[in-house]
Amino acid sequence: MGLGAKLIIVFILSALVLVTLIGFGVRQTVDRHFEHHVRPHIITYFDYVQKDIGSPPNFRKAERLAKRLRLQIAIIHAGNTWHSDGVPFKESEVVPRKARHIPPRLHRLPLQLVSLQGKEYLMMLQRHSKILFGIPELRPRKTDQRWMVPMLIIIMMLMIIYAAIQYLFSPIRHLEQGVKRIGQGDLAYRIDVERGDELGRLAHSINSMASDIQHMLDAKRQMLLAISHELRTPITRAKVAMSLIEAGPPLDSIGQDLDEMVVLIERILESERLSSKHEPLNLELIRPYSLIGDVVQEYFPHSNICISGCDGVAALMLDRQRMSILLKNLIDNALKYTESRQPVDVCCFEDIGQNNKHVVHFVVKDCGVGIAANHLAHLTEPFYRADPSRQRKTGGVGLGLYLCKMIAESHGGQLLISSELGHGTTATASFPRDGSGIRGV
Repeated sequence: MGLGAKLIIVFILSALVLVTLIGFGVRQTVDRHFEHHVRPHIITYFDYVQKDIGSPPNFRKAERLAKRLRLQIAIIHAGNTWHSDGVPFKESEVVPRKARHIPPRLHRLPLQLVSLQGKEYLMMLQRHSKILFGIPELRPRKTDQRWMVPMLIIIMMLMIIYAAIQYLFSPIRHLEQGVKRIGQGDLAYRIDVERGDELGRLAHSINSMASDIQHMLDAKRQMLLAISHELRTPITRAKVAMSLIEAGPPLDSIGQDLDEMVVLIERILESERLSSKHEPLNLELIRPYSLIGDVVQEYFPHSNICISGCDGVAALMLDRQRMSILLKNLIDNALKYTESRQPVDVCCFEDIGQNNKHVVHFVVKDCGVGIAANHLAHLTEPFYRADPSRQRKTGGVGLGLYLCKMIAESHGGQLLISSELGHGTTATASFPRDGSGIRGV
């Protein structure tokens, strides 16, 4: 239930409580006023009318009073009956009753409420006669449709109030959408709410917060890029100096460390390039089988890798260099955690995904120890590793999968990782065949 509907319900309940309290207070006030001021006048009024009619009652005087006061008067005297409207009736038709719609205060008068031919009368008793005074109808007849007018007015007021509440709280939908977009990483998105009230100021504050975060992240990227570029120079000098040192285990260890630093710098630079929405992709038609074969041949020529299911997949638009990095990182991770006798499976297939769109999947599966479920959601975060010891055997600083995720998303795709302890890990990179979502397209 929306906030507007809840406010309408609160408004209606508050109105009902208020009307009930006001009605109760008014009724108590009217009852006290009737008891102390009106009741004596009514009794006196009927006494005057009774005296004018006389005792025994004078039918002519009663007829003149009925016309002058616009009352229905019925008289029963000495077995005879008379009615001001000329309606014949019998004394036996006068029946005592208690009508629910007659105000209770009338029951406290020294008069008896009776019914005659379906109408209510107040009956005064004399020594040898009875005088009946007709009571006007205090409730509308069933055929009276006047009650529909206030009902329509109430419905129209509720509709107007609901429309006003919807207008007042309409910025909340824009705020919700904006917070969701910004929370998903779209820091360039701004909430468009032209209001000067509290909701407008809240939207302005959220926009300012997104701008500040974007500026901080841009500064961080610039710093990383500057540091990475600056590190390249001393690494190059160190490699030149290495060429002057005699070969041996220490030299091999230093060379391996320098190579890891080069890979780290390249990954930082590439991930920051992909973080920028202005970095274009070099797209070309590529056959998945050819791409996988080239990566395996270049980087893993002697590894136990099984390629399957790629022949029937047609070419699609991809960035060859970045897709090579993605496949290389996924296969390299799989080989690190798989025993040498167990193969790493690499396959590619196409199916129909959401919205009936064709999707091409690149799958890399190993038979390693697997990854605990609590790590899976964080594997594609920068500098995150399921193995916190960062041993040389497994290598890496936690940028490989983050870079793979950035490459997949720049192609409009996604990277999903599933794993089970003791049963290996499966990494799936999925890309829409129609190229929807590719950066710059």
